[in-house]
Amino acid sequence: IKMAHYKGAASEGTRAVNLLKKREQAKEEFAIRRKKIEETQTGGKFETIGSKFSSSYDLVEEKLKSSTIGLVTLDEMRQRQEDLVKEREQELAAAKAHSKSAEEKRRERKNNMQASTTLSFQFDDEEEEEEEDSGGNNSDCTEEEVPLSKKRKFGKNPEVDTSFLPDRDREEEEAKLRDSLRQDWLNQQEEIKSEKIKV
Repeated sequence: IKMAHYKGAASEGTRAVNLLKKREQAKEEFAIRRKKIEETQTGGKFETIGSKFSSSYDLVEEKLKSSTIGLVTLDEMRQRQEDLVKEREQELAAAKAHSKSAEEKRRERKNNMQASTTLSFQFDDEEEEEEEDSGGNNSDCTEEEVPLSKKRKFGKNPEVDTSFLPDRDREEEEAKLRDSLRQDWLNQQEEIKSEKIKV
């Protein structure tokens, strides 16, 4: 006697086949992606983490290994190594000079920015003195006829209240006052402690 086995509906069987096909496609896509990533890494687009932290000596050693093929005498090996070390030093010097020039340009830009951002209300005492001197020396030029071509520079206004701004002298005075008040308070406390109380 044979027993019949229930295998489920036909739709479940087709669903299982479709899932198997999808899994196979996903595996293939994963394998393709993995190959692409490995190719890009070995192609030089992405460096390994070890190469990011290698020293210049490692680079010289790598070049030396790649340039020497077969048996080489000790003198030839030392000569190639010296040449590669000199070459690497020149590269580093050129890179350092380039970074210095870039740093100097950055400093110049910063200085230019600072020079161009002078205060608009800064008085130039020298120009005022020159104007006064030129006015006194030239009999043709009166005080009313001061040349308008010169731009007058403005400086700090001494009439502005700056009590809210930090000031070293003021802070030192406050510190001295606080210290003296603290000493007075401590002295008063000592007097109070030393005083005998009758109960």
